[in-house]
Amino acid sequence: MPRGPAVYLIVSIEKPFFEYIGESSTGNLARRLNEHEHNSLQGPPATAHLDLLPYALHAYVVGFEDKGDRLRFESEWKLTVNNIRRQHISLNNKGRVFVALEMITEANEEKQRLGLPPRAFGTV
Repeated sequence: MPRGPAVYLIVSIEKPFFEYIGESSTGNLARRLNEHEHNSLQGPPATAHLDLLPYALHAYVVGFEDKGDRLRFESEWKLTVNNIRRQHISLNNKGRVFVALEMITEANEEKQRLGLPPRAFGTV
């Protein structure tokens, strides 16, 4: 499990078609998932439904410069996924991961040109 600020994709175990993309500055995604937020019904209203519990971490991205960078990535990931849905293209959890990987590849090319450390991606 990654340490440090991250953008993450969680998936409902009960209804795997339901996913949530969020960001965390806590530095401990496992704790956020289980104790403070999503699996305790204390998170955002979108995830606070008993019939969706429990959630599992599916993927995460780390290596952001600051909170603004993290929030931009989260927003772009959500928008890209929603745009694909609007085009009526089937997008499962692996497809959402692929979207993030493409975004990271593009960002890391720019970071490399600027001599900055790359973003990293992981799945659980």
